[in-house]
Amino acid sequence: MPFAVAAQTVMEEVIVTAQKVEQAVDDVPVAVTAISGEALRELGFQSSMDVAAQIPNVDVVDTGFNLLFAIRGNTLQDFGDANESPVGFYIDDVYRGTLAGQVNQLFDIERVEVLRGPQGTLYGRNTTGGLVHYISKAPTSSLEGYAQLQLGSFDQRIVEAAVGGPLGDHVRARIAGKYNEDDGWQENAAEGGGKFAVTNVWAVRGQVEIDITDSFRALTSASYSTQNNTSPMPPAPNPRATTTEIATMSN
Repeated sequence: MPFAVAAQTVMEEVIVTAQKVEQAVDDVPVAVTAISGEALRELGFQSSMDVAAQIPNVDVVDTGFNLLFAIRGNTLQDFGDANESPVGFYIDDVYRGTLAGQVNQLFDIERVEVLRGPQGTLYGRNTTGGLVHYISKAPTSSLEGYAQLQLGSFDQRIVEAAVGGPLGDHVRARIAGKYNEDDGWQENAAEGGGKFAVTNVWAVRGQVEIDITDSFRALTSASYSTQNNTSPMPPAPNPRATTTEIATMSN
């Protein structure tokens, strides 16, 4: 007797902590978008600013010194050191009030959550635009790790690695790092030459998690990063043009 097999599409349940508790993203009564760490790697995202390309109503501007996130048009026009953006930025539940502290390399990330719209003080800082929250991979009870190397044009070299596992019955640890360097893709036509859009950054993060009781865990995290980048230069208007014209820069 002939029979037919129906194809089914199974959607993976996405768990987020937009309300400080683990919930399926469909059960959260706020506008939230979550991207897993695996998806970030597949998309080739390297910096914290790259997520704007995949999230509705989110934009970001790299001023060369810091990032200016915009959610639903809410952003900051004056980026002085003493100012705070209407879009909150968090890494592992820690608020980054300084705009320069929002420029981060993406590595060993569990997921990123973006909440759109006004937020209260649940995360520690009320914001009118929303928030961006990066969650790192936590230490695991079994030994695991990875290492990857990426090579590209303009002598691009990206090395990323992480390893973690148990240190005892109730203690776990994880360490991860990333090195990202290239020679720049934008030529400097001025006298002396050189390059713009040069990347030179490395970062490392270590975590230790301890089971205090059966229902309480303490997680300690420390990170360090340094960057010596050269920002890309925007095209300049041609003063001899009778209409608005943008000069093309060679790369």
